Amino acid sequence: MIFSKTISGYQVYLKENKAIYENIFNDYLNDCLKIIQVFKNTKESQVFLIASSGGGGFNKKYIVKIFSPQSKKKERFIKSFFKGDYYLNLLKETQRIRGDGFVGVNDFYLLAEKKVFNYSNIFIMILEYIEGECISNIILNDEIKTKIKAKVEELHRHNMVMGDIQTSNFILSHGEIRIIDCSGKYPNAYRKAEDRFNLWNRLGIAPTTTDFYCFLVSYEKFLKQQIRLLKRKILYKINPLHLAK
Repeated sequence: MIFSKTISGYQVYLKENKAIYENIFNDYLNDCLKIIQVFKNTKESQVFLIASSGGGGFNKKYIVKIFSPQSKKKERFIKSFFKGDYYLNLLKETQRIRGDGFVGVNDFYLLAEKKVFNYSNIFIMILEYIEGECISNIILNDEIKTKIKAKVEELHRHNMVMGDIQTSNFILSHGEIRIIDCSGKYPNAYRKAEDRFNLWNRLGIAPTTTDFYCFLVSYEKFLKQQIRLLKRKILYKINPLHLAK
């Protein structure tokens, strides 16, 4: 069950009506987060590892992610009238599949947005921190590849997709693969095929089966690549020095 309330002008959604998540959010509002490590810090996106007091000490770690899109704001505002709330849907879907027994994805505890109608220009998220090693830092042997493939297939069986598969989206924790940064988009057959294609193309993990959608994704990627090459050739003919910079 998702709880909803208003805090300091933000619409806040919580996995559980627990004070600890609100306390972390209030620490963010008061600029007093106890930051352990900064993973990312740009104008558009910040990701921090923080410690939260509890049980007599700073013994619980969380990920705090702040996303503030800087481009295509007018386009995003118009789309907000026709599309659902991406991050709220991700929160709901995360709780759905975890409730179904699939805990391979990191938990999502709190989402805060400043909304005008259905549009928000800032998203604050509190997520589970997973102790372990990012697979981008380790050698992908056959055993790890098999575990990654099985975990993504299980995710698909629970009707959810990753969306943008990168090595940074997988954590090896206590011998098991955990997935972070899933997608809140509708998990249709094309998006599942795109996950399989990206596993193959980026991690060298071949799909168990191929279908029409796999060929469709593959053809679309090939077509986009050819269009990019054609644009480069046209630009080179117009101004050879442009591509030499």
